[in-house]
Amino acid sequence: MITIIGGGAIGLSTAYFLHKAGHPVQVLERDAPQDVSGCSYGNAGMVVPSHFVPLAAPGVVRQGLKWMLDRRSPLYIKPRLDADLLRWLWLFFRSANQKNVLRAGDQLFRLNQASRELYTQIIETEGFDMAYERRGLMMLYQTPQMEAEEQHLAREAQQLGIKTTVLDAQEVQALESDFVMKVRGGVHYHSDAHLDPGVFMGQLRNFLLDAGVPFYFGAEVQDFRLAGRRLTHVLTNRGDFATDQVVLAMGAWSPALSRKLGITIPLQGGKGYSLTIQNAPRQLNIPSILCERKIAVTPMGQHLRVAGTMEIAGTNRAVSEARLQGIKAGVGEYLGNFDPTWVEGLDPWIGLRPLSPDGLPYIGPCAAW
Repeated sequence: MITIIGGGAIGLSTAYFLHKAGHPVQVLERDAPQDVSGCSYGNAGMVVPSHFVPLAAPGVVRQGLKWMLDRRSPLYIKPRLDADLLRWLWLFFRSANQKNVLRAGDQLFRLNQASRELYTQIIETEGFDMAYERRGLMMLYQTPQMEAEEQHLAREAQQLGIKTTVLDAQEVQALESDFVMKVRGGVHYHSDAHLDPGVFMGQLRNFLLDAGVPFYFGAEVQDFRLAGRRLTHVLTNRGDFATDQVVLAMGAWSPALSRKLGITIPLQGGKGYSLTIQNAPRQLNIPSILCERKIAVTPMGQHLRVAGTMEIAGTNRAVSEARLQGIKAGVGEYLGNFDPTWVEGLDPWIGLRPLSPDGLPYIGPCAAW
């Protein structure tokens, strides 16, 4: 039996492919079935091979220090005396260089490309309908400095085989009829895709339940039982579950649990927010990143989702009204006829994206087990 701890996108996708391969699996999820507050549900829904540059890149530390003084900035590290945070910051600082960008960039590109193809495989095999479309992604900018940065990245993307088109303001406007585009220009990455992550999660979970995969909701893992160096049981508030292997897929909460197995994972939660405009009066044709503001805008069927910020604050899920207002105000700076009343009164979704110091995910078996 393979026990998957965590019912987010990684946990469910792992369960799906293991089940398809004929392995017995069970899923332990601490939240209730109706809880959609996890990172996998309310994110921007972008599947982006074009995002091959890790967060730990040259210049990020310097820019991050400047942003610390701005309550509405897109990146913020909440100061606190925490040994795990200090270690993560030191490792991040050491990774923020061109050598890491070259090392991590190639791996991130291949991972993101494989991810896109696996989404396509699941959709075609199971007939899921989750607003999945491959229209690409536009990186929209307003300043000469950002224009130079994005066009430099576009040239690097082309070297990886990614199809890109550099657009001036008129060409961007020609692609978007509903909004007045207040931009200097943009780069269109043609191979990217997008979907409604909440719909995907619901359909994938229902498929697994219908296939007989056991789910245990409200099961909070407390410890493990070992026989020598072999893990035999997962201990939860809902009882003990016999197992042969375990997959940790708890995102930002993984480090606390991995310590019980003697495994140290440098990981921090990056808090982000999103607002979803139901039956949006105006719609984007192509998902876009508003570069200077670091805001994502994604069409999802009849709806429009805006998402942004990266607040490193542990597993604290408290809402920062200043950062939320920064997202609301930032969209209108690029989409000229975006009506701010569309997002007033909407309940924000909050999610914690797991962040490693070098930008690469933790994937694979642990040598100790």
